[in-house]
Amino acid sequence: MEQRVCIAMAILLGPKVIIADEPTSALDVVTQRRVMQTMRQQQERTGSALILIGHDIGLMAQFVHRLAVMYAGVIVEIGSIRQVLARPRHPYTGALIGSIPKPRQRGVLGGIPGDRGFWPGWSGRSSRTDCSVR
Repeated sequence: MEQRVCIAMAILLGPKVIIADEPTSALDVVTQRRVMQTMRQQQERTGSALILIGHDIGLMAQFVHRLAVMYAGVIVEIGSIRQVLARPRHPYTGALIGSIPKPRQRGVLGGIPGDRGFWPGWSGRSSRTDCSVR
């Protein structure tokens, strides 16, 4: 309830940009969807920009047009949601996509090494060129 009240108070101020950091964490899926739909309606009504920050790539895929993936404090991938989901270029992006639950599939979730310098030739910068990130 506290999350929803905070979101409502922030939206009432009529901001030009809404930054929502894990706006639906610890909420059940029905409430998550309601909160996200409310935020989208508010965004459309006011013309605000909406920046979502979160780990639930499945939820993000339903509500964003563009996605940036951050790993170890560095944006490692950026592009349209379709582009990133169809062809992930960084192991962390692949791990996020792989963590989306699939019906009737059981298994062990894997991980990736925590050192972003692990991959030979990886500079720590996005390999996508459709957007400059500063």
